[in-house]
Amino acid sequence: MCTQDEQDRIMAMERYHGGESPKAIYTSLGHSKYWFFKWLKRYDIHDPKWYEDKSKRPLTSPFRTPREIEKIVCMTRQHLYNQGTFCGAQAILWQLEEEGIIPLHLTDILFTVEMKILFIMVHDMID
Repeated sequence: MCTQDEQDRIMAMERYHGGESPKAIYTSLGHSKYWFFKWLKRYDIHDPKWYEDKSKRPLTSPFRTPREIEKIVCMTRQHLYNQGTFCGAQAILWQLEEEGIIPLHLTDILFTVEMKILFIMVHDMID
């Protein structure tokens, strides 16, 4: 159950190891020289899934807002909303400062979390 691209990769390596020239292989398959040598470099007879794409996602996200902060912001926003008061990023910041939970310099984090909340709310309204 391989995709067409994965089948091309497997076929290219089989043909290469059968003695066919790289140029003949990548030309006949409609791929570039770079594509061929990328997969030749990744080819590993001991790895049964060598032909699968690797994730391009970074291994770490050092600037991502911690989940705990997101949860605190969401709970504070819900609390303000339930009270019938303004519940935007600035109001959340004031509430968190009043409670001594979060320092003033985290307004960017609040704005980011607020945008996520609004996106989720709009998405829920559409569904």
